[in-house]
Order: sequence, then structure tokens, then C-alpha cells
Amino acid sequence: GLTKTQKARRRGRVTATRAAMIVGESEFGGKLRAYREIIGVEREHRNVSTEFGTFAEPLIARRYAKIHGVRLRKPGTILHPTEGAWLAASLDYVVLTTLLAWDYLLEVKTADESQTDHWGLPGTSQVPDGYIVQAAIECACANVGSLVWAVMIGRSFYEYRYERDLRFESDLIGLLREFHECHVVPRIAPDD
Repeated sequence: GLTKTQKARRRGRVTATRAAMIVGESEFGGKLRAYREIIGVEREHRNVSTEFGTFAEPLIARRYAKIHGVRLRKPGTILHPTEGAWLAASLDYVVLTTLLAWDYLLEVKTADESQTDHWGLPGTSQVPDGYIVQAAIECACANVGSLVWAVMIGRSFYEYRYERDLRFESDLIGLLREFHECHVVPRIAPDD
């Protein structure tokens, strides 16, 4: 789950999770929900599944680190290096294979066995579309080239990988900047 500090840093910003909402790729809502969260009139979505994911996240992350012999660090919420204060990402983990460098990101996900058809071949980027949007924003904010999802689907452990796509990222950030400038800044609610 998010700490109080992370929640405070997310306030008033487009985040990776909200980006998926804005482009219509989130199960948690659309543009209007994202807008209402950004301006602070609606709390971020929580349910039993998200609470279970919060509980299971450190266990899954430790398993990943043990399998791959890497160190993990939780950096919290970071801002995009060039877009200014309006774009941010709350990272699960950065993977460190050297002392200082952030080699790639690790996102931990949980899914019920009934959602197996939303996930493709392990090792690929065949994941729900909203996670691709989130990965693009997270890689952009962290300025790293890739992200790995460590996923528990039911009782099975899988890994998926996203490689940074600068064209997709640029187009996506352009859409999000437009949303921010047309809705958030002037406080004009979007149609959903």
C-alpha cells in the first residue's frame, strides 16, 4: 500500500495508475474518476483484491529477489524528470544489481485464477493493457529501460517483461499533458 508520504506526493498529479484510467484501460474507473482523485474529491480505489495485493507484495518481491539474486529498493513516489510536477509514479521496487544503478523496475501483481486469460505467455509483455500504460509512465519517471512484473495468479508465480518504447511513451505523455492542461489546471471535469 501507499504510505502517507506517497499519498501526499500523488495529490494533484497524474500518476501511472491514473494514466491507465485516463486512456480507458483501467478496471478502477475512467477519466472522471482519475480527475476526481487528482483534485482530491475522491479517494483512490480500494477493495479486497487491492488489500490482498498490498499484503502479498513483499512476499512476492522477496521470492523474485531470491530467484534472481538481486537486491530490491522501494523508492516510493517519484516525479518525471522533465515534465515537471504534474506527472508522477509510485514505484513498487527498483532492482539493483550494482551498488548505485537502478537497473530496471519490479512491479508486483496478484490476480485471481479467473483472470488467467488476461495474461499471455510468461516472459512477454502480454499483460492487461492498463499495466502497459502504467509501465510506460513508471519507466519514463524512473528513466530506466525495462520493467518486470512478478505476478501471482492463484498459487502460480509468473514473470512478464516490458521494454521501454519511447514513441509510445511520448504519445502517451502528450495525451496525459493535454488532459492535465484541459481538465486539471482549469478544474473542468471531463466526460467519462
